[in-house]
Amino acid sequence: MDAEIEEDLKVEDIDDACTVFEINYMTNIAPQRHNSLNGSGGPWYKVETLVREQAKDGEEFHVLAGTTFGDAPIKMIGNPNDNRPDTIGVPHMFWKVIISDGHAFGFLFEHDGQLHPNDLGCPLREPEVRNCLAPLTEIETLAGIDLFSDLEATGTEIPIDVGAVLAQSNGLFGE
Repeated sequence: MDAEIEEDLKVEDIDDACTVFEINYMTNIAPQRHNSLNGSGGPWYKVETLVREQAKDGEEFHVLAGTTFGDAPIKMIGNPNDNRPDTIGVPHMFWKVIISDGHAFGFLFEHDGQLHPNDLGCPLREPEVRNCLAPLTEIETLAGIDLFSDLEATGTEIPIDVGAVLAQSNGLFGE
């Protein structure tokens, strides 16, 4: 390889480069409305930004994230002119759970205009991230998983209430 080109390809933070490489698998991506969910100003983007800011202060976080599909018809995307059957379903909702300092709290984001029947989750243009907080038990039910089954098996307890107070006590909202 040309030395001049090699210089342009140097990675400043090899851990970050490895992480980016490790997470960019087809099994780890989902169609998202960039401008209203994870683009600048979207609620997903805001939560990720808050976590990054706290992590810069040396706090350790564990983040779990995923998608859910509700009862509404699933929109499929893909090239309609391609005769392949492998189109991709667009999730109805996205969720994110943050574990910090022995506490866990979750966020639920609607993605296709279909809010959870109990009005959980926040709409795409929600300006206040704290309005996206949702009970972890609801996220687990929607996703069909038990987020903390391994911890429960070891006898470790993590408070799993919605945690608006928890989130504030952990400084996630800068309070």
